[in-house]
Amino acid sequence: NNNGIWYLLGENDDKLKSFTFSKIKEFSWTKESKIFIPKKEFLNKIFENDTNWFSQELIEVVLEINNTAKEYFFRKDTLPNKQILEQKENYFTVSTKVSYDDEILRVVKYWMPYIKIVFPLYLREKFNNILEDYLKEIKNKD
Repeated sequence: NNNGIWYLLGENDDKLKSFTFSKIKEFSWTKESKIFIPKKEFLNKIFENDTNWFSQELIEVVLEINNTAKEYFFRKDTLPNKQILEQKENYFTVSTKVSYDDEILRVVKYWMPYIKIVFPLYLREKFNNILEDYLKEIKNKD
């Protein structure tokens, strides 16, 4: 469950994938035994996963966070798999791993202007484009 949306983890083409319950239209059980035995390698991946979402491929993100918000990020488990890379007088740099772009973009939107995406560049550009589009839309409404 993530924000009221329920997900199902399942095997598809020998890969572990997540499915949104509301988007599942048909389900069929192909095994005659009707007994489900999960693959140990999949269970290990699920238990090792420390993100809010599940994906086979994790995206490493480096963030620069103003020390004004430092207490919150240390007290709350906002960033999965976080590792502090550097601590400066006014900010600290942290590395985290996420499953989807939107997983980190929501955090950055919520905490701006106290947080900046350092890496990957495509994600920083994507966030800048979101902000530019938002500002254009507001300007056009005035």
